[in-house]
Amino acid sequence: RRARLLTSAQLTTAMGERVESAKQYDVTNDPREDTRLRVAFSEAAKAPPIEEEHPEKKSTKKEYHYILDLEMGWKAAAGELAGKGWEDNTGVTVKKNLEIPSEDGKFKIPVDVYTPSEHEPKDTIVHYHGGGMMLLSKDLPVYVRTAKELARAGVRVVLPEFTSALKEPFPRGLHDCYSTAMWAADKYGAVILFGDSGGGNLSFAVALLAKERKTIGKIKGIYTLAPHVWGSYPTTKFPSLVNFKDYGFPYQLLVDITKIYTPDPKDAKSPLAFPAEATVEELKGLPPCVVHVDELDMVTDAATFFYRRLLEAGVKARHITSGGLVHIADLYHGVLPDVAQGMVALVKSFVSSI
Repeated sequence: RRARLLTSAQLTTAMGERVESAKQYDVTNDPREDTRLRVAFSEAAKAPPIEEEHPEKKSTKKEYHYILDLEMGWKAAAGELAGKGWEDNTGVTVKKNLEIPSEDGKFKIPVDVYTPSEHEPKDTIVHYHGGGMMLLSKDLPVYVRTAKELARAGVRVVLPEFTSALKEPFPRGLHDCYSTAMWAADKYGAVILFGDSGGGNLSFAVALLAKERKTIGKIKGIYTLAPHVWGSYPTTKFPSLVNFKDYGFPYQLLVDITKIYTPDPKDAKSPLAFPAEATVEELKGLPPCVVHVDELDMVTDAATFFYRRLLEAGVKARHITSGGLVHIADLYHGVLPDVAQGMVALVKSFVSSI
C-alpha cells in the first residue's frame, strides 16, 4: 500500500532493478504471465504470415502499413480468442446496424443493440471497442461475445461503429461516440460507458465532453479496461512502458496512434483526445468509475496515474489489477474463460452498484 503513494520518479527508481530484469522476457516466456496466455502467444508466433492484403493500404501512408498488418493478424485470431459459441444468440436479442444520426446530421452511425431475451433490462451499457481509436470494429468476435455475455447477465449493450482515425482524425470518432451515448440515454435512460484500450480513452473523453456540454447527467458510470489515456511519447514517466515493452502489441504503435489520431500536436494535449491530460478541476464531477488494468501491460502505469488524478478530483473511482494478464486479455473467452466470465461479473456488479 505504501508503494501506491510514491511519485512516478520514486517508482522509476524503486523499480529500476525490476525494469532491467524484465528485459529478458517477452510475451511468450514471462513467468509472471498466465500459462494459458504464454502457450497461446507461443503458438501464434509459429503461425505463417497472413498473405491477404489489407484493403486500406492504398489509402494509408507506407510507414503505417505495419499497423494494418497488425489488424489483419488480430482479426485472424479473433474467433479463437472469442471462443467456441461466440455466434450463439441464446438468451440474447440482437439488432444489427441500426442507424443513428451523426452530430452534424451529415451521415449515419451504425449501432448494434444486444438485449436480454427474457426481460427488459433496467441498465444500458454503451461499449466502445478497442483498437487505438482507429483499428478493429464492433463486429470483432471478441466484442460480439462480450456484448452477448453482458446481455445474458441482464444488461442492454449498445455497440457503435465510430469513425476510425485512419479515415478521419480526432475529434470525429469522439463525436460519434458522444452521439451514441446521448442517443442511448435519450432512448433508455442514463447509461454506463464501457471501453477497452482505445475504447477506454473514448469512454473518459465522452464523459469529459458531456461535462463540457452540461449533459453529464446522462452518464451514470464509466468502466474501463486497460484504458489508453496517455499520448505523449517518448516518456520516462511510466515504468510499465519498459517492463512490458512490446507485450501484445509493439510500443511503436502507441507512438503512432498519437500521430494518426491527433496530427495537430496541440490536439494531443487536449483531455478530449488523451484524458490523462485533464487537470483535477476538469475531472471534478465525473460519475463513479473503474480503472481496470492488466499486470503485464505497457499502458498500466499511465492508466494508474490517471486513476490517482481521478481520486484527487474527488471522483468515486476504483482500481482493479488482473494479475498475470497482458493487454485486454480479460476479454479472451476462448483462452481464459474463467477470467472473461469474471470480467463480465465485475462489470455487471459495477452497473448494479450505481
